[in-house]
Amino acid sequence: HDFDIFKHSLKVMQKIVQNPEFNNLNNSDKKIMLLASLLHDITKKEGFTDPTHAIEGGFDAFFISKKFNLADDEEIKLYNLIKNHEWLGFVNKSKNNKELTEKLRSTAYDLRHDNIFDMSLMFTHADLKAVKTDDSFHDRPYGTGRTDFNGETLSFGERADLYADKIKKLIEELKPSQPILPVTKIPKASIIEKAITTVKQDGSTNIKGDYKDK
Repeated sequence: HDFDIFKHSLKVMQKIVQNPEFNNLNNSDKKIMLLASLLHDITKKEGFTDPTHAIEGGFDAFFISKKFNLADDEEIKLYNLIKNHEWLGFVNKSKNNKELTEKLRSTAYDLRHDNIFDMSLMFTHADLKAVKTDDSFHDRPYGTGRTDFNGETLSFGERADLYADKIKKLIEELKPSQPILPVTKIPKASIIEKAITTVKQDGSTNIKGDYKDK
């Protein structure tokens, strides 16, 4: 890293905005991308490899985002974007084809909803480009992690796009298999209160699952 975490986060934001695909996002997704760029490394320890920072940062960002008056789906999107922003590193560490397939499927499952994977791919490219003062960490085909178990050498940027094509196909396969479950609307507490006619000794009532504090 040529930058500390704060400058890196600002650099990620800059790279996201410079991506032409950013302009194709709706205003809500643009907002989530910019917030994610600022918060994605919020728990990361300076100067160390920190394998837990994506998950921990996702949780912290979710609760911090309660102050931003986001819609529920925006909060979840922000959480998922940050929690999974290391997906490339996760997949890229595969030691054989079986493990690679399992990790691709796992990533596809976690990022199958809406356009979250497209946003995540855009975020990954920006994150890689914000490591050095130029885009070399993203672009160069040599160095640690660039050669896979088959001996094929690609830059991180190329590897991200290669895996992305596979993940998108898996997401398309997953979508038809996702059941749409019926959702029972929970009645308001005031309506339940009016419907209670009996309170037993143990506090249970004529409304199943509803108890009164005696």
